[in-house]
Amino acid sequence: LGWAYDWGVNLYGQMRVRNATGNTNGENFALNHNLICGRYYAWLVSLTNTLTSTTSLPNFQSTNAVFGSYFQSGRLDFCGSMTAQMMEGVLQHAGGPTIQQLQLATATANYVKFGQTRLTNGTFFRANDQEAIWSDDLYMGDSFLVRWYQYTGDTNVLNDAVLQVTNMSRYLQDASGLWFHGYYTNAHAVNAIKPARPNGWAMLATAEVLAIMPTNHPARTNVLNILRRHITGVEAVQATNGMWRQVLDLPTAWEETSASALFACCIARAVNYGWID
Repeated sequence: LGWAYDWGVNLYGQMRVRNATGNTNGENFALNHNLICGRYYAWLVSLTNTLTSTTSLPNFQSTNAVFGSYFQSGRLDFCGSMTAQMMEGVLQHAGGPTIQQLQLATATANYVKFGQTRLTNGTFFRANDQEAIWSDDLYMGDSFLVRWYQYTGDTNVLNDAVLQVTNMSRYLQDASGLWFHGYYTNAHAVNAIKPARPNGWAMLATAEVLAIMPTNHPARTNVLNILRRHITGVEAVQATNGMWRQVLDLPTAWEETSASALFACCIARAVNYGWID
C-alpha cells in the first residue's frame, strides 16, 4: 500500500493500460489497492474518534506508513494525485465509490479547499518550502479537482481548477511558452530553471482542465492559449530524436523519459481534441 504522488501516477497508468491493451490485470490491482486504502483510512479515522486514550497511537496524519504526509501543509503531492487516480477508477466503473472511499475523497476535497496553503488570490503555494509556487502542484491539485468536479458537478470545484491554471501561468510561464519550476513569493522572482517534468505536469494539468471545461466557460479561451503557447514552447526545444531534455533549454542536459511521455500525451490529446493542428 502507498499514498504518494508517484504511486498515484503509477496506479493511474495501470488502470489506463486496459484501454490500450484490453488486459485488466493492472486495473484490477489498482482498484483493489484503492478499496483497501479506503477501508484502512476509515479505520484510522475511527481509531482517533473512538479511543478514550490515544497517547500511544501514532498520529496517522504525520507518521503513518501509508498516509504519512497526507495532510501536511503544502503537500498536494500526497493527496491530490492518489485521490485523483482513485476517483478515475470510480468514474470508469458503475456503482460509485464505497462509503470509505467517499470519506477519503471528501477529506481530500476539504484539504484542497481549506487546508492547502494559498496566496490571497487563491493560488496554491508551499508555505513550508521557500514560500514557493511550484508548477508540479498544478497537476497534484488539478488532477483531483477535475475528477471531483466530474463526480460532484460542483462548478466551484471546476472554477478552482481553472483558477490554478490561469494564476500559475502568470507567475511561471514566460514569453517562450515554457514554465519555470518555481516562483518565490517572498523574493517576487522565479528560480530561472525550466525543468522538463515540472513542465510536463503543468501541461498535463492544463489539458485535463481544458478537456472538461464547457465551451462557453469565460476562461476557456485563456486556458486554450496557455496550452497552445506551452506546446509551441516545448516544440522549439525538442531534441532531434523526439525526446526532451531534463532542463528543457539546456542542450547538454540528458534526455528525460517521463517528461517526454508527458509531452507526447498532451500533444496527442491536443490534436485529438482539435486544439492544435
